Amino acid sequence: MDTTVNYNHILQKAYQVSMYYVKEDDTAKDIAQATVIKYYLNVERIETKGSNAWIYTVSKNLSLNHLKKAKRELSYSNSYFEDKIISEGINHKEIIGIEDIGIFSIKEKQLLKEYYENSSNLEKLSKKLKMKKNILQNKIYNLE
Repeated sequence: MDTTVNYNHILQKAYQVSMYYVKEDDTAKDIAQATVIKYYLNVERIETKGSNAWIYTVSKNLSLNHLKKAKRELSYSNSYFEDKIISEGINHKEIIGIEDIGIFSIKEKQLLKEYYENSSNLEKLSKKLKMKKNILQNKIYNLE
């Protein structure tokens, strides 16, 4: 029985999976390389029969983690512009055009409108909607 590991094969599979999720060539290559390194470090624990599933799972998880991190970084960088908009007194609705976004339900549009009309004050809005602040914060984060 051949016990050699074909790391090029693992790299190709990991690249295909990560490319499916991240849609960026360089990022997918980085994730595929990280998957190969993880495979190399755990090769004794990975069963030969389940290696494809292991590669798929690790590549997918690394890709999703990358996307979450990128989304967090984007939201932090956007906060500068939101603060600038508030300080200059520009109406959020005019910039964002909530009514024009077709993917939101009526309730979601209303929630975003109230959030922006209350100058992004979660305390005030959570009391008004009788909703816990952390739940409201998660909903708005997901909508944004």
